[in-house]
Amino acid sequence: MMKINARKITGKINENLKVKKGGVNLISHSIKNQLVAIILILSIVPILAVGVLNYYTSSKDIKDNIKLSNLQLAQSLSDQVDSFISSTFDILGSVTSAQDFSSIDKVQGEIILSSITKDINHILSIQVFDMEGNPCVSSAGTSKLGKDVKEEEWFKKASEGDKYVSDSGIEQRVPVVVLSMPIKDALGIKRGVVAANVSLIGLNEIVGKHKIGDTGVAYIVDRKGVVIAHPDFKEKVAKQYNGIENKIEGVALSLKPKVVARLMTMTRAKK
Repeated sequence: MMKINARKITGKINENLKVKKGGVNLISHSIKNQLVAIILILSIVPILAVGVLNYYTSSKDIKDNIKLSNLQLAQSLSDQVDSFISSTFDILGSVTSAQDFSSIDKVQGEIILSSITKDINHILSIQVFDMEGNPCVSSAGTSKLGKDVKEEEWFKKASEGDKYVSDSGIEQRVPVVVLSMPIKDALGIKRGVVAANVSLIGLNEIVGKHKIGDTGVAYIVDRKGVVIAHPDFKEKVAKQYNGIENKIEGVALSLKPKVVARLMTMTRAKK
């Protein structure tokens, strides 16, 4: 008869049970690890989402603040330009209301007008014309009065009763405009036109005081997009760099019909 070794059978059974138990333990640990990983992922994803959202929100806030700051600077510069132009018109109005240049002796009129150009640096010259465009008196002297100017745009606008600022130009390497306005008597009747060549070099000092970040600049353009004040005077102002022709987006946007101003002020970052 075959003898059955009970101990061996019992040992094998125990070994099999240990293996099965170990397998169950491994599966249990694996499931636990997976659950832990899932919980961690579910915890981290919202945190990352909030972080990303905060980043983009902060970035947008920063960009909006920069944009607002630039617009405020542009408005401030524009107000200074308006003040510069308005004060010059006030000077011309005061001079012509205090004296009748249509009947004054030309030499005496020249002395009066030339004294103003000496006292006020940005006014280069002043001329007075009758309503037909014939010259009456000039700060540059009677010999330089020249012919009538009735076909000039600045004369036409002023003779119609408007204050007018011409397009900018370069005169002796300096940006200039012509300011013209009607001369009226005490009854408000138009008697002539006064015009002045005005230097814009002072505007360069204004923009030079402002910087935008590390590389940004403030500059001023006229209504046609020509730069009339810029920190890089030689390349931008002296060469009459045109922002519209060179497709500078900010200049084109500022000069849309909805923007009402004679001289527009812009700010942008250097390329």
